[in-house]
Amino acid sequence: MKTHVTCLLASTFLFACSCTRTPLQIELDRLGEVIASCPIYEDRFSLEADRLRTSLHRAQGDSARWVVLDSLYRYYYHNSLDSAKLYSGKMMQEASTPGQRFVSRLGQAIILSQFGAVEQAAAIFREIDTLGVRDSALLREYYHSGIIVYTNLSRGSDSPTEISQLRQEYARYRLELLTLDTLSAYARRLKGQVQRNSGKMEEALCTFSSLMDDPDVGFNDKASTAYNIATAHEMMGDREQQKLWLARSAQYDFLAQDREYLSLYSLAMLLYEDGDLDRAARYIQTNMMDVLDGHFNTRMSNSGKAQLMIAAASLRAEHRRRMLWLGLSSVITALLLVSVAFFLRYRSLSKRLDHLNADLTDA
Repeated sequence: MKTHVTCLLASTFLFACSCTRTPLQIELDRLGEVIASCPIYEDRFSLEADRLRTSLHRAQGDSARWVVLDSLYRYYYHNSLDSAKLYSGKMMQEASTPGQRFVSRLGQAIILSQFGAVEQAAAIFREIDTLGVRDSALLREYYHSGIIVYTNLSRGSDSPTEISQLRQEYARYRLELLTLDTLSAYARRLKGQVQRNSGKMEEALCTFSSLMDDPDVGFNDKASTAYNIATAHEMMGDREQQKLWLARSAQYDFLAQDREYLSLYSLAMLLYEDGDLDRAARYIQTNMMDVLDGHFNTRMSNSGKAQLMIAAASLRAEHRRRMLWLGLSSVITALLLVSVAFFLRYRSLSKRLDHLNADLTDA
């Protein structure tokens, strides 16, 4: 009886262990479900875009049309760079007030920097005069644009000295924005970045967590915040948490239909390094398709190289698996042949012994 109980308990324990999933495995499964549901999110995105375009057709006057064009530009900014560029250009045409022209020029600089024309973008941005601008909303827009333009400039530079100078400019614009805005999701995320980069990890994670828990924060902001949390865990050397938060960031990217993301790309590269090649290949393929669909040129090179690298590794792994199975098959076949040979030899010896016993009995 005791033996049966012991076996039952051991079986239950083993079954429970096999069914237990780590938090990372749970997030990866959720990410798979979100990716599979992408057509639903795409339809939802298209419906909202159609609603905005209907509002554009109904808008009366240049100023009213500009407001809707600005909404369309911002709506497409992370989804389709070509569409964002189209509406940015129309904003320039429809702008009828100094404030609208100011914001339109900023949008033009950002779009150019996103297409890789960073020098042209920087020239336009530096020509924009903030002297006499008193509207805090316009100044926030200006500093936000400066952060984006100078970040893209630093990514396109090969000079360590120039990169350092550009990052200083980026940091200056970030601090200027934080003097004007402390309440928006973007400003709170910048505050968390400053804390993280200063080594105040606990404070940074607390700031980021408050954003993730805020029901009023949208999918785009939560995706960026989760990515920043992943970066914090990377800096702390916690690879498991880094992957977990990248998976969460990717989920929000898909919910928001953000095609400019780095989360899935970064996660694919980590999984590739861990040897999870099948999942890494699926993720980088999805990433590459989104980058191409959104025409995010500055992302295409890295995504393309990663796809080739992971595909090559997957082929090598598949080749090794085939060779292993071939070797195992050969061993199994050899064992079967040996077994058959022993069996036939046994039958032959048995028959000879039977004949011998029969002869001895007759004698």
